[in-house]
Amino acid sequence: MIVGEMGASYPQTVNVIRWLPDGDTSDNYPPREQRICEMGRGWRDARGLPAIPADDPKSSGESQTCVGERIDDAKFDVLENHDIYGSDLLFGGAPEIVGIDVAACAKKCLSTKECKAFSFDRWQGACYLKSKIAGAQLHPPSLIGVRVPEDLPDKLRKLPTKFTVNRNRRFFDSGGSVPVAAKDDKACLERCEKQPACIAFNYDKKSLNCKTFTKVGGPYVDDSTDSGYREQYDPKIP
Repeated sequence: MIVGEMGASYPQTVNVIRWLPDGDTSDNYPPREQRICEMGRGWRDARGLPAIPADDPKSSGESQTCVGERIDDAKFDVLENHDIYGSDLLFGGAPEIVGIDVAACAKKCLSTKECKAFSFDRWQGACYLKSKIAGAQLHPPSLIGVRVPEDLPDKLRKLPTKFTVNRNRRFFDSGGSVPVAAKDDKACLERCEKQPACIAFNYDKKSLNCKTFTKVGGPYVDDSTDSGYREQYDPKIP
């Protein structure tokens, strides 16, 4: 809230959390997605943005939006690592809703008549409700949920891919490949590029090891590591 009161943008506010790794998930140190959600709620309050109404019309006040519930898979088909660009429904004059988690985003879609799908940026904690289901494209920060009985896009957009490299940043995610030797970050990037399922990598500059991932929660500050992720882009959009 204090950062928001100082006039920081929402991305600047969320980036504060990138200095903290996601290693301790005790009661005193909740998972990163919950921390981002709570920061979003504080930022909304600081900016005087509209309250997020409860999903239950009989309730009063704001929804319970940062409780870490699961998406109801009987009501949504979910596709990880992808986004739907455009066709955003506005909330309070903005395309994104911040201060809610992914399950609350799904509930907002269910309670919004025009919503056919949602896109949720896990790295920024931002929810986008969609009026149309356009072709999906690779975007590691995001996942999409399409309301049943609508269908997931049967064809991904045929767009070129690129890697975004983050200097002095590390993905602290579990899983991923076993680290292998690589002479530099370029060799690590090329290794990821050759693996169809790879969407991100870490290159440890001290051990000269490369690790690849199929899902990541966002990079954190770490001077010992360079990292990168793969995404599709539309050359027609600047």
